[in-house]
Parts: sequence; C-alpha cells; structure tokens
Amino acid sequence: MYDVVVISPRQFFTFTPMLAASAVGTVDFRSIVEPIRNVNPLVEFIEASAESIDFESRSISCVSLKCEGNSCSPMKFAVGFDVLVLAVGAAVNTFQIPGVREHCIFMKHVEDAARFRSAVASCFERANLPGLSEEERRATLSFVVVGAGPTGVELTGELRDWVAREGRVFFPHLLPYVSLTLVEAGNAILPVFDSVLQEEALRTLTRHIDGDSRAPTERTRAAGARRSGQQEPIVRTTVRLRASVRRVNESHVHLGDGTDLPYGICVWAGGNGPLPLTTRVIAQLNHSQQAHQPVARGRLVTDEWLRVAGAPRGGVFALGDCATPIEEMEAPLLPTEGPQFSRSVLPATAQVASQQGAYLGRLFSKGYDMAASGSLPPWRPDLSSAKAAIEFAKPFQFLNLGVLAYLGASQALAQIHIADKSPASAEARTTTLHSSGKLGFFLWRGVYWFKQVSWRNRLLVTVDWAKTRLFGRDLGATH
Repeated sequence: MYDVVVISPRQFFTFTPMLAASAVGTVDFRSIVEPIRNVNPLVEFIEASAESIDFESRSISCVSLKCEGNSCSPMKFAVGFDVLVLAVGAAVNTFQIPGVREHCIFMKHVEDAARFRSAVASCFERANLPGLSEEERRATLSFVVVGAGPTGVELTGELRDWVAREGRVFFPHLLPYVSLTLVEAGNAILPVFDSVLQEEALRTLTRHIDGDSRAPTERTRAAGARRSGQQEPIVRTTVRLRASVRRVNESHVHLGDGTDLPYGICVWAGGNGPLPLTTRVIAQLNHSQQAHQPVARGRLVTDEWLRVAGAPRGGVFALGDCATPIEEMEAPLLPTEGPQFSRSVLPATAQVASQQGAYLGRLFSKGYDMAASGSLPPWRPDLSSAKAAIEFAKPFQFLNLGVLAYLGASQALAQIHIADKSPASAEARTTTLHSSGKLGFFLWRGVYWFKQVSWRNRLLVTVDWAKTRLFGRDLGATH
C-alpha cells in the first residue's frame, strides 16, 4: 500500500536509554545500535540530512556527503512525498549559556558516548603523570554533570561504578583526588519521579559505596591492599540543587551563586531544544504554529491524531521529541463535541515516541482517510455495520507505563504505572508501584533488555553485562 522511504543522517538506530552505560564501557556501543536496513528490510533508506521542506511541491531538500578518495563534498538533492512523517527528534538545549557548546560533552549520540569514554581514560592518564601538584590532580579528576534528569543521574551512577571498580584497580593512588558533582537548577533530581524516589536517589548518589561489585581477582587485590595497611578510597559525590550555570570556560563551571567548579570533564545533560529543521517548519507554518509556541516551546504542534497544524491536511504528521499534540482547536473535533482546551506537553521520552509511531502505523495500515475535511478526525467505512456508516479514529492517548533510572552500585529506581479498571466503575484507575535498590536494578535491567531493537542486541547486551561482571571494563576503548 505504501512505499516507505526513511531519510536519516545515521544509518543505524540507537537505544539511547543505554548511552550512559556505553559511555563507561559497561556495554559496547555496537551492542545498542542496529542498522536501519536490518530493522525493516522492506523500507528504502537514504543516508542524508533534511534541510528544508516545500509543502506546496511536496518535496524535501536533502544534503549528503559525497566522498571520492580522501575528499568529501556536500551533495544536494530533493525527495518527493505524498505523506510525510517528521520524527527528527531534538537537539541539546544549551540555553545560550556561554561556553557550553565549546567546552562540554553532550550525551545524545553514540559519538558523544565514545568521546566521553575516551576522555575519562585520558583524565586519569594525565593525572598519573609525574610532576603534577595535588591541586592539578584534583582539577583533572573533577567530573561535573549538569542536569539531574534520567540522563545526568544515570551517567553519574555509571561513572561512580567506573571509578569504584576500574579506578580502584588501575589508579588506586589517584582516587583521593576524584570528585563527582551533579548540578541541577531545580529543587530536586529526577523530576519525573515521585518525591519518595527522588529522596532515595539523592541518598544513594551521595552515599559512600559500600557494596563490592568487583570481579574475584579485583577483590583479591583490594584485600591485599587492606592487609598491607592501605586505606581503600571512596568516591566523593556532591549533588548541588538550585544551582544555575552562568558560563563555562576551559577549566571551570561558573554557577549563578558565584561558585566556580573546576573540572576535567563537564557533561551537559540540561534538556532538549529544537533542531534547525523543526524551527524552519514552525516559521513556515507561521500562525498555526506560533500561536501555540508558549506551550509547545519549540516543538511542532499537532492535533490529537498527530497531524501537523497548518500543514496540508492528511499529508504531514509529526511525532516524538520534535512534536507535541495540543487539544485546543479553532473548531470542534467532532460535530457532537464542544471546544477543546490545550493540555500539558507530553514528555520527550522514547516511550512517547514509540507509542506514537505504533499508533500512526496502525492508522495507515487500517486504511483511514487521514485527509478528513475541516477538523474531523481520520475516518474509514465501518465494515462491521450492516448500514452505511463511518468509523472515526480514536485520538492518540499516551499510556504512561512508568520510568526507570540507574543510580550506580547495582541500585536503580523503578516507578511503574498499572491501569486498573474496576468493574463497578467506568473510570480507569492507575496504581503506581515504587521500587528501589536491588529489586529496582533487576527491573531496570529486565525492561531495558526487553526493549532492545532486536534479538541480536539482546544477546550482545547480555554478553557485555557478563563480561563486565567477570573481567571489568576495557580502559578507554572506543571500538
């Protein structure tokens, strides 16, 4: 029914929830990526970046690198479409803070994780050089993570594991100089979690690591060090709340309260912002998009069926981090319904994008007329009815299944939502289950294992976990 063409600057899909684990070598980069052609061999794939969209001619202007020998030059071309689905994601939001883009490492793509992994090993090797003062070693081994959402917290936990295990084995004399600082502008870490789990996360991150997750050979070395009178070092972790970043230079993070934090590595996990293509599309569609931007904040506004507001009806859809459904419409959505009102923006998570993609795919495959006139929802003939009737598509509804976060030392948080529809009531109730510690860790690993793209990924991740447990991580390896 459809000829599907996928345009992306990367020829592989990345399981981004495990980027933090790959950044310290807990899993290999190749274990959490899957080539797009393997994901769906029936689609045509074009490796290119979309530059702009012409809605009148229904074409996309693309650019790709054409390489001959050692020289590469941009190659521009156009791709036509009948139906367009925008799922371009989001960029890192630096909030235009000076120095962030120049000096910080982001955690958005595999390349970012590889850069961080190499930088951590380089910091320890640099601090190990003779002739450095204690102050220089402390600055080199000071790691700052800005942003206490799931990405920032999980990276901090994974880095704590790296220092407590690999650092303890290979650089025990440097561990007294190591410090980890998690900086958050808000009042709490992990704002998507309930307060009881936020407090548990704060206690876990700032608690000294008492458990021993090392391989047997490493535990033997540590025991020998204790017998020889050496005190086993600990990982110092500081969480700074209500701390805004004013600027970043090549050696310090300057906070709004006047504090200057020295760093060897600074990771920016401070939130998402729109990609240039998304910004250009919003400007093109003008009033239909601009009127909702105070709520959408740089994301494309869609209706409840993911149709982009202001775009040709039934021809342009958007989902994921680059878009948000807004219920407010100029006309009723159904003839029998009254005016609708705007709602809060959906969270920019893989869970939302996955559900939206599956929802939109079902509408296409079931033959709904996506170009319904006016503000009517997509419809199709109701074949189950004896009389001539039409069936309207239900609007997209996000089912929040919960959130997970790894804290380090085989400790994790799990907040699971279970829908419970009582027979005595037509209303569905949601029960929230909280889990932390070891049980949370097993839930976290189980869900992440199950959500891998393919069985190939599941097998590779399982092998990586076993290798890390038995032999530790490869120091600074990026391939």
